[in-house]
Amino acid sequence: MKIVVTGATGHVGVNMIRALHEKGFEVLANHLNGDKLLAMQFPEVQWIQGNVLDKAFLSRAFKGADVVIHLAARISISGDPRGEVMKTNIQGPANVAEACLENNVQKLIHFSSIHAFKFSGTDPIVNEDSPRADNTCFKYDQSKIGGERAVQEAISKGLDAVILNPTGILGPYNYWNSFTGQMLKDLYCGRIPALVKSGYNWVDARDLADATIKAITHGKTGKNYILAGHNLDIKSMAQMVHGLGGKKPPILSVSLGVAKIGLPILGLYSRLTKTPPLYTEESLEILKNYNPNISSERAGKDLGFSPRPIEETIKDSIDWYKEQGML
Repeated sequence: MKIVVTGATGHVGVNMIRALHEKGFEVLANHLNGDKLLAMQFPEVQWIQGNVLDKAFLSRAFKGADVVIHLAARISISGDPRGEVMKTNIQGPANVAEACLENNVQKLIHFSSIHAFKFSGTDPIVNEDSPRADNTCFKYDQSKIGGERAVQEAISKGLDAVILNPTGILGPYNYWNSFTGQMLKDLYCGRIPALVKSGYNWVDARDLADATIKAITHGKTGKNYILAGHNLDIKSMAQMVHGLGGKKPPILSVSLGVAKIGLPILGLYSRLTKTPPLYTEESLEILKNYNPNISSERAGKDLGFSPRPIEETIKDSIDWYKEQGML
């Protein structure tokens, strides 16, 4: 079986091609820019450079493919000032779905996000029937639901596709500096002066890869599958990282309201130093709406999804960063 993976150099992408290769699939890995390091690590994998916004490229790349796993996307917790988030995350899936129909691809697995749903911290449960993001939400959230609608339109034309909605992603093989990966490294190195009193739901990228492979044969056409892992507050995460050899967690813990007061200072520092801010208005809003009742019951039933312990995920992440000389 030939499987094309878009966005293959991202955190989930690398875990995906590892899992697919281990199971003996023929893999064509798409990347936006050349990456010789990953190509050397996966010499058995065929790499192809191209942009999901290029319809002609996708038409060529998908020829002879049995399955397409669409991961390529833009992630943002700082709005969408250039319009690239909305364009990539909506037009990209539309182009991918169209190319799948054109090439008679048997199955499309589209990676969306938990951010395609609109919920608050007080909702009794968050599942696939929960309200969807709308135009009152941040641009990233709007882009993810927009991408889903593009895929659903192709499904109405006969495409066999399923949509996966992961929560916050952790785990090893994170070559690119994802926001969550940077947070783990900052906690380990003691670069965070104070902790925010909140938490999030975290899922291992390796478990996402396993669920995706299961979705190829067991995912039901047109269905969403929320892939949630374990709830963990920032303080407990910091203590886990400390137990793995990291710096002692900061004593100071602040509320989300206090953290919001510091946004202008962080923004100014970020612009002066040309470095990403420690947190943004969007990231604080995400933590504010953190809900411990996110359900993966459907994924458990249909895909056999069973996330590994969060302790294992964090330990393996830290160990991998050390092996790579990133800590």
